[in-house]
Amino acid sequence: MSPVTPLKRAPWWFITLMVLLALPLFSLLYLVNHTPEGSIDRVLAWLFPLYAVLSAVCACICYPDRRELAWILAALLAASDVCMLLL
Repeated sequence: MSPVTPLKRAPWWFITLMVLLALPLFSLLYLVNHTPEGSIDRVLAWLFPLYAVLSAVCACICYPDRRELAWILAALLAASDVCMLLL
């Protein structure tokens, strides 16, 4: 019988970084109210919180084994935050 390996986790500072990058999702109501009715911008405003949460969770899950992928996800989340604020 093989010994049980401890569960790997992302460090606290990376989890804090991902929470900070996911904070703009709380501007959902502002984004939706300031986009024209029936436009693609409104659809993107509704999908942004789902993307932000899933991206942050996936980055935290894959950090222990694939750090490069976690940093790529963090960079894409930061870029999408900027794009949504400019929208």
